[in-house]
This record gives sequence, C-alpha cells and structure tokens, in this order.
Amino acid sequence: MTLAVEALNRFEPDILHTTRQACEVADAVNNPAFKLMLDTFHMTMEDRSIPDAIRLAEDRIAHFQANVNHRSHSGTGHIDWPAVMRALAQVGYGEPISLGTVPASG
Repeated sequence: MTLAVEALNRFEPDILHTTRQACEVADAVNNPAFKLMLDTFHMTMEDRSIPDAIRLAEDRIAHFQANVNHRSHSGTGHIDWPAVMRALAQVGYGEPISLGTVPASG
C-alpha cells in the first residue's frame, strides 16, 4: 500500500504548499510507502519551477496530475508541458498521469 500526500496551494488547507515542504514531510516519515502526489495546478502557484520541483521530488512521486493553471482543458494554460514531461522522464516516473478539469462557468 502507498500513501501519498499532496501539497495544495495557499488558498486551500494550510498544511503543505510547496513540493519542497512535501518532500521534507516524506523524508521525516522515512517510510518507502509514504510518497507524494504532484498536481501542476497547485505547483504553478507555489513552486518557482515545476520541472525543478519534479526533479526535487524524484522517486518520491506516487502519482502525477497534469492540470492547467486555470483547471480548464489541456493545452489552454501557460504550463511548459515539454519541460514538465522531460523532468518526469529524468526522474524515471513511469506511472499513469491523470488529468482533471472543471467545466467552464458562465
């Protein structure tokens, strides 16, 4: 069984905001079954560089969500997807990547 923690942006619960903070928690737990879930929606607000954050998380990543910065359809935001995918490849992430969108309002 794997348990994954997710860093959420500052406008959501005040627990973990950055990938660095989530890595620190995972390292403190010091259990190979305790990992991270990374979500580019939150990362775009809190991490200075999504690719650098992915490289920092390395083998701690249990799941990856590829969401645009405004939660709409893929390809409509400002995230540098080629750089994100290169970083995932660099750390050897080979698990599924999920997409999450919300319907446009109005």
